[in-house]
Amino acid sequence: EPAKPEPKKTETAAVPAGGTSTTHTVQPGQTFYSIATRYNLSAETLKKLNPGVDPSNVKAGATKLNVKVRAVHTVGAGDI
Repeated sequence: EPAKPEPKKTETAAVPAGGTSTTHTVQPGQTFYSIATRYNLSAETLKKLNPGVDPSNVKAGATKLNVKVRAVHTVGAGDI
């Protein structure tokens, strides 16, 4: 009986459960680590969410990062 090929394994990032995934475009002055802090993520979690991104080579306006957020609030009229 011929050997069956093994199914491809996919890596999954160990990220916090819950929340919403969104994309963040790097702004001038931001670093990989400042973005992780802004979204209350560890740098390691942000790396796992963005395996193809070199943390030392993010470019403002060009690099887009996948981030996980717990809550999103759109400020409306009368909000302070």
